[in-house]
Amino acid sequence: MIFAALSVLATCIVSIGLTVGILRDRSLLLKPSIVVLGFYHLCIQWPSTLYATIGPGLDFVARRGLDSFYTDWAVPWGWHFFVLAQVFPLMGLFGSLFIFRRSAREQWSRITVTSESSLLFFHLVLGLMILAVVVYYFSVVPLQKTGLYAILFSPANYAFARENSLKLLTDKKLQYLFSWMTSVLVPFFCVTASFAAWDCLKRRRMIPGVILIVLIVIGIVASSLTGAKWPPAFTIFVLILAWLLRRKMRFSFWGGIAAFCLILGLPVVFTIMRAPSLLWMDAVWLMLHRTFFAPMEACRDYVRYTMEVGYLGIAAYPKLARLVDVIPIDLPNVIHRYYFNHSVQTGSHTASFVFFNYAAFGIGSFIISLLSLWALDLLTLFYRFIANSTLLIACMAVVTAASTSFVSSDYMVTLVTHGVVVSFGVAIFLEWAGALWQKR
Repeated sequence: MIFAALSVLATCIVSIGLTVGILRDRSLLLKPSIVVLGFYHLCIQWPSTLYATIGPGLDFVARRGLDSFYTDWAVPWGWHFFVLAQVFPLMGLFGSLFIFRRSAREQWSRITVTSESSLLFFHLVLGLMILAVVVYYFSVVPLQKTGLYAILFSPANYAFARENSLKLLTDKKLQYLFSWMTSVLVPFFCVTASFAAWDCLKRRRMIPGVILIVLIVIGIVASSLTGAKWPPAFTIFVLILAWLLRRKMRFSFWGGIAAFCLILGLPVVFTIMRAPSLLWMDAVWLMLHRTFFAPMEACRDYVRYTMEVGYLGIAAYPKLARLVDVIPIDLPNVIHRYYFNHSVQTGSHTASFVFFNYAAFGIGSFIISLLSLWALDLLTLFYRFIANSTLLIACMAVVTAASTSFVSSDYMVTLVTHGVVVSFGVAIFLEWAGALWQKR
């Protein structure tokens, strides 16, 4: 039980450190490393501690055989999981609290609320870009083949429709464009449109305000075409973050509860629509489990896989593997098929980049993961290139929300596909184009 006691101690230290640090200096919330550690703490460290202390008493733990990791630690290399789940956030926090603090405070002081004359131009450009991606998408995937259509009219075919409507597309360019649309373009559009709509409603310009609200809803629907639950929830998450940033992260307890319910509400509705016989409370529990427990379980599966199969080396990184003439391996798909033979064979069982690196190179990757975590705070330097206050807030909100994906996805996938890096490019492009528009 010594590992259980150490897990409780490490979790409490990180919890206190994060809480006190953020309460004393809210600019820390602009540092991606702090955001990653916060969600790592909630979705990996806390669940592993709960399983270590009361795990055998939880039915879903016993069913999946998780208790062996947290009671006897009898499995080989069980202490590796402890190091990655408990020691990593502890050491990561001590570094993140001190690096790039000045840059974060500088950007925090730049958050202002001003009326921007170029908002209409931003809406027009973003709207045209979204429309272009949607038209291109429908030229490849008919409406009847999308995951959203399956949820509404053919729930039994949802799993296959979702895979075929994006993941299995042979057009890789469309895959990237659609991913960037849902992770960057739609959130940017919704944030700028929501600010403009609020200004219109305050000035009693009801018709433009209502039109902007309708366009926001259309944007959220566009991000839901594949039927995936995360993109629309992500957009709502970005919207909430943007408005919190406008308020310098001042929010009430009940406001936080309402925001939490709003973010998870749409995925719960999607789950009910996909399985109408499912009870509401069961759907809510499934979503809570998916959000706060499944990331840790996936990490556990990565550790267990390496115990049984071995480390995969550079082959786990397809682009790097091709550079050195090594046959690449789609690690999330391999682990998915290893554990879930009954599911679709094209599925991906993703885990935090910390455990992804471990599956490739073993416990030595711990140092690489720490350095990668701290390197994320370099992104705070790029906020300096965004002068427009609305675009700055939108970019901050997207980067902050996308950083949560590091808890359940590979490092480079999150940086590129989930829009962390692309969001800076979009903000800088819009600002440059807006300046040219005003000078015309």
